[in-house]
Amino acid sequence: MFHIGQDGWLFLTVGTNRAADLYANTPEVWRMLRGWRRLLLARADKAARLHARYLHLSSPEKLSVYDHKFHGDGPVRASRSPTRRLGQLLRLTPAGRRLWVDALTPLRARRDAAELYYRTDTHWTSQGTFVAYRAICAACGAAAIPDLLETRPAHEVTRRMDLGEKLQFPVSETSTYRAIRRTAGIAEEGRLHALAERHPELALHTGVRVGFRTDDPAADPRSLLVFGSSYSGYGGLGLTSMLAETFRRVDFVWSAEIDWGLVARLRPAILLTESAERYMARLPDDDGFDVGRYEDEKIARLLAENPGLIPTAQDADASGR
Repeated sequence: MFHIGQDGWLFLTVGTNRAADLYANTPEVWRMLRGWRRLLLARADKAARLHARYLHLSSPEKLSVYDHKFHGDGPVRASRSPTRRLGQLLRLTPAGRRLWVDALTPLRARRDAAELYYRTDTHWTSQGTFVAYRAICAACGAAAIPDLLETRPAHEVTRRMDLGEKLQFPVSETSTYRAIRRTAGIAEEGRLHALAERHPELALHTGVRVGFRTDDPAADPRSLLVFGSSYSGYGGLGLTSMLAETFRRVDFVWSAEIDWGLVARLRPAILLTESAERYMARLPDDDGFDVGRYEDEKIARLLAENPGLIPTAQDADASGR
């Protein structure tokens, strides 16, 4: 379910994650926030033992940024944004301040200067993504590419997006997309990524992993491992591509959980987790998550459910395990 706001702005309020409920001032919400604080601090400690700097980005809901376009009744107030409140809890300690990436403050500061979210979708535009990208760079001391958007080719697309298509009379939105990757290329990919590239109709998400490398001498020499959501993405238009243009090595895994075995193998200088604010109702469980095993199981199910898929030798091997 969604809310129709001012000037054609659509907001997700009720769905699988019951986004609006996270803005309530209830004991349940505060228990959730304290759980997140414990999880993030524990992750930071574990990452430090693996010689990695840990950062977390909670990607704010449109509700938390464009609340002046919401005009709804009830407890949905930007001051009660779960991202805002989690940031406040984390800033109580030096360790919490060190791991927190604050994208909410700069997004709210620039909300009138540019459209940072699509009006008929839950996600950032290129401008919004760039704000989050700069927040990550600032948090880890990297030099953001200042003209990253202006120097990349742009094209306009008109299409129905995730909220606009749910209206009784669906609406389309025209947006400008920029092909971000110019120096970074794919150096390693998981089997689910290879399958997603061959079969985009499958819309594969969780478990997709891909690694990028750039030889640009201006790139930050550090390596970055990202466990993220659709706000990070793995295509050529979004946040992961911006980071891939900035750091010498960037690996991305679409997952709320961390595969600590993969962290130990890749040994990144920076470990970043990114999750959508509306997913905060579910606390991730890192214990035992293995992205390779997840790939095996997912590919086996896909091949069983879709006889028309043409597997690679690796896919066929996975389906027989």
